[in-house]
Amino acid sequence: MTSILFVILNSIQGGAQISLLRLVANIDKSKFSVSLFCPDGYLADEARRIGLDVYAGDFSIAGLIRLARLIREKHFDVVKTELLGAALIGALAVALSRRSPRLVVTVNNAILYPGMPWWRRGLVRLSYRVISFFEPVYLTKSQKVKEELMCVVSSSALQVHNIPNPIAFEHKGSLDERARVRGDIGIKDGEVAIGVIGALTHQKGHCYLIEAGKVITAHNDKVRFYFVGDGPLRAKLEKFASRTCPQKFAFLGRRNDSVLCAWAMDIVVVPSLFEGLPNALIEALSMARPVVVTAVGGCDEIVQDGESGLVVRPADAKSLAEAICWMLDHPECAYLMGQRGEERVREKYSVSKVVRTISALLETNQPQALANAE
Repeated sequence: MTSILFVILNSIQGGAQISLLRLVANIDKSKFSVSLFCPDGYLADEARRIGLDVYAGDFSIAGLIRLARLIREKHFDVVKTELLGAALIGALAVALSRRSPRLVVTVNNAILYPGMPWWRRGLVRLSYRVISFFEPVYLTKSQKVKEELMCVVSSSALQVHNIPNPIAFEHKGSLDERARVRGDIGIKDGEVAIGVIGALTHQKGHCYLIEAGKVITAHNDKVRFYFVGDGPLRAKLEKFASRTCPQKFAFLGRRNDSVLCAWAMDIVVVPSLFEGLPNALIEALSMARPVVVTAVGGCDEIVQDGESGLVVRPADAKSLAEAICWMLDHPECAYLMGQRGEERVREKYSVSKVVRTISALLETNQPQALANAE
């Protein structure tokens, strides 16, 4: 049996955390023994609920020492990290442990995103060079991130694998369920609901959709926008929305039924400035929702412009407005795009397929075995 320690240094209800939970919940427990090192919080609570051994720790000197001691005492075969901070502390802990578990580093997002300060870009590059000294296997969420990583770390193709997030598709949702969620959210009869699902952070680009809202609501006064999620920019975005389009934006906060929220919308928008491959996009497509996305990360790898959705430039409110207005004017075409998007993601991103591929990576050191699984 292969023993794996997952390491992540943020226990919020975010995309990386949800993807990790889906992986560990579905991995073959007859082949893998799974443990988790993370701070207390949402992720730790959910992991304990499904029976994982959870070790509390953080990104500090004490956390680093605790992690190194844990690796040394438990003799893990694999240490798998999520996000850059965990990758750095995980690599250092492996070195301090004087053990030799295989290090698997997940790169969830774009590495050098637009607007990143020069000093932070330098720190990120340095961090990846330190991590690469330990010869990890890298796992990226999109082809664009894979290519960027290979430029940053000068790594061979056999060390970097593009494997998407595992997304669960238990059910599509019934029309009755959709009606119930629309009522719960507050979507009125005859209203056209446009949704954005994700944390209220700079990365997600909500401000550009708010800016586009004035044009969109002038084009169709039945439109109302719904933001599902929470974050540090909530107050600022609420103020901006009330000035730009009074009564046209609803901020719903964090919800545990984000997939059903996507099902409740008429159009789902992903206006991100940078990404890996957002769960919200794949979940919206799994519900056959028409989508408008920006050409960042894996968004335009999964959405073929004009076929399974519309793709626009990032940080461009005018392009967002034009694409959404086109969908409003062509509902039959938008519906067909949603159907084609659903077919694509259900085939490529099923939880069983992704877990099988990742399991092959975790079970073996042989690159050919992983290539066969992919």
